[in-house]
Amino acid sequence: MIREHILEAIVVVIIVGVLAAMLLPSLKRSGSPAWPGEAHEFLTNVRSALSDYSNKHQGSAPQSLAALYPDYTKDKRVRDPIIDCGSMRLGVVYYRPERLGSPETALVELLVNPSTKTRHKYRGWVLWGDLRTELR
Repeated sequence: MIREHILEAIVVVIIVGVLAAMLLPSLKRSGSPAWPGEAHEFLTNVRSALSDYSNKHQGSAPQSLAALYPDYTKDKRVRDPIIDCGSMRLGVVYYRPERLGSPETALVELLVNPSTKTRHKYRGWVLWGDLRTELR
């Protein structure tokens, strides 16, 4: 009898745990805007292309992102200051450093409002000098 109650309690705990594991990721995302996965994919492509460029040019960065196409990336969007990511149009800002590798230096920023001047941090994706990306 006691074993049956313990078994029932364990089953209930497992079910609650599975439900919590399914719900928690969606609750975390609800506080941030609906960013398309294409924005992060775009920065991932840029990160890879910048890394390849830097390796072939003794650590230096290109004059513009357009210089990465077609030798370092096949993503034609690097040539444009405004890109389409799913249902959003995002402004692309490239901060050209002398060399890659300074972690606190922003390299590329995707802005929600492309018509607005930058240096003011809008909520968007940022690619940093150590080539990590994050949503700010």
